[in-house]
Amino acid sequence: MLLVLIPIVHLLGALLCLIGDRAARAVARVSWAVSAGLVVAVSVAVTRAGELTVRVGGWPTRMGVELACDQVSLAFLALLTILHGSVLAYEWGTRRRRSFYVLVSVLVGAAAAFTLSRDLFNMYVLLELLTLASYLLVGHARRPEQLWASLKYLVLASFGMGLFLMGAAVIYAHLGTMNLPAIGEGLRAAGDAPWVRLAAALLVTGIGVKSGIFVLSLWLPAAHAVAPSSISALLSGVVVKMGVLGLLRFAEILPVHDALLVLGVLTGLLGIGFALFERDLKRMLAYSTLSQIGYALVAFSVGTRAGALAGDAYLAAHGLFKATLFLAAGTAIRATGETAVDRIAAARQKIPRAAGVALAVGTLGIVGLPPLAGFWAKELILTAGGGALVSTMVVVLGVGTAAPFARIIPLLRLGRAGGVRVGERVALAALSLGVVAFGGSVVWWRGGYGPALGQLALEAARAVAVAATGALAYALLKRSRVRLRCVRFFLEEATLIVLVVFFVVFALVGAD
Repeated sequence: MLLVLIPIVHLLGALLCLIGDRAARAVARVSWAVSAGLVVAVSVAVTRAGELTVRVGGWPTRMGVELACDQVSLAFLALLTILHGSVLAYEWGTRRRRSFYVLVSVLVGAAAAFTLSRDLFNMYVLLELLTLASYLLVGHARRPEQLWASLKYLVLASFGMGLFLMGAAVIYAHLGTMNLPAIGEGLRAAGDAPWVRLAAALLVTGIGVKSGIFVLSLWLPAAHAVAPSSISALLSGVVVKMGVLGLLRFAEILPVHDALLVLGVLTGLLGIGFALFERDLKRMLAYSTLSQIGYALVAFSVGTRAGALAGDAYLAAHGLFKATLFLAAGTAIRATGETAVDRIAAARQKIPRAAGVALAVGTLGIVGLPPLAGFWAKELILTAGGGALVSTMVVVLGVGTAAPFARIIPLLRLGRAGGVRVGERVALAALSLGVVAFGGSVVWWRGGYGPALGQLALEAARAVAVAATGALAYALLKRSRVRLRCVRFFLEEATLIVLVVFFVVFALVGAD
């Protein structure tokens, strides 16, 4: 019953937020506190039982809606709780309209329900709800550029969800169920049937639009550039993560590991390339989000439980340090009045100390320096058993991640004290603490044992060398005249790209 209550609490909170602007702020915080308590209770129950399962309405497995919470789901619930609380704290003292809190509650509630769902059609409905809430939040301030960016996101996401629904229809036509465990059993019996390849390509391509895969999610940099920083944190930490979680669920039942490896490599490398030459700070962070999804997809392509947990751990770590970076960037942009990295650096003395410290923690975390979150998450991927190819990609992506973030080094200094609201300081401190303390969860991710000291020392030395190589690469490239063409988001081009990716995935499915 606890699993059902978590999304219900957010839904009731959204309804009560309609009372008024002042009441909405109080209701949003109360509903967060209640949901956080429920997540703690679920954590205790999952730790004892290993997995919780609820069949809503008591229907048979093949017919009813099933909710389940395992180690992966629990990690996402914890991340949702931390990010939701941090956004509410960051907005403390602002004059947001009640519609803002309604939409945030709907978005987080839909994400929590999606995290627990084991029903394909239910996943589709919840993804559509996430799309609608995200669309309205990006355009919440009603500025023309925000409305246009959110509208383009809505159209492309709807196209992707159409493909997803077609894939679900193909599976239902052949297996007569939408339950994921039952679908897994049916697919194993079906073997390499042509309809399996078609359904897999439709599902992966459809949900890929929302998962941060570079060629499918070009809406993300445009949306981040104009959205409020708190919404950017939710887009990167919640909405994109739900798409990747869906890919993880499909990787458990569909032969898509080679497709995920190819998409992961492309996403990582292309995201790094465009982040390296992007001048706008928030847009650079958005391209970085796309590149970081490459780590998770490469880990999922291993096809083992260890690979799945390693990819999940990286997503959790990324949610922490990327939310830290987006919120700190928002504070820095507001303080300096600039959006370009070089101009913010020129006015860095105006950046409040709390934002400067958070930028430093987030930057060191994302480049993977020990003992911060990125280092531990990458160490889990390296020890997941993926072989030389996965290890090489982690190193290459690590060098590529460090290169664009070397541009932020001038911002990493202690600025003036004050200049931030109490809520901002609390949010930045909480997220920074999460980035620092993430290493304490490594034993939990590994199933009860920690890394050997010798191996840990080797990984730490490698992480420092990778970060230094990335910084050196940036120092060499910044003097060159190499410039990548600005990627403009055109719907007709994006739709064509989605179709091309569908055929690529179709060709790769079944080659595992």
